[in-house]
Amino acid sequence: MSAQLRPLAKQPVHSLRSRAHRAWLLAEGDHFLAQYFQRIDLKVAATFTPEQRTALKQMFGDLNKGNHLVDFRHSLPIGRKRFYLVVLFGHERRELDRLRAEGVVSRSTTIFIYLLTLLILAVPLVGLFYMLKTAAGIELPVDGSAAGFLDGLRAQIATLFGGG
Repeated sequence: MSAQLRPLAKQPVHSLRSRAHRAWLLAEGDHFLAQYFQRIDLKVAATFTPEQRTALKQMFGDLNKGNHLVDFRHSLPIGRKRFYLVVLFGHERRELDRLRAEGVVSRSTTIFIYLLTLLILAVPLVGLFYMLKTAAGIELPVDGSAAGFLDGLRAQIATLFGGG
């Protein structure tokens, strides 16, 4: 067995670098196991058999990746720090009683999220309608009357289709 893959307890202390590096060596290049091993005692991590490692990955490995309609995860460097942006959207699978017990369900928060979503969707739609209006040559009346608008719209449609 190479020195790199020997159990942690048998390696000389001076040859070990950071805890993250030791966890990486124990995980034998497996990113998930390296992150998991950083959170537990490394002496215990060194005793895991291949079967136990596989069981850990099956049990905890897919917690971060769900079956979501929208699953966007990105890390953004801003200055000297990194920030993460996560957007998840999908069907709620938890029971309503559980959500209430966890304090996740709130009428005011739900209303706020609906309004925010409406705003996020409305702004591009208004822009799209404005571009279509401009491309079609439709001019809105300055006086704002509905009758004047409809008369002008009829005249412009007639002009577009060769009737005027």
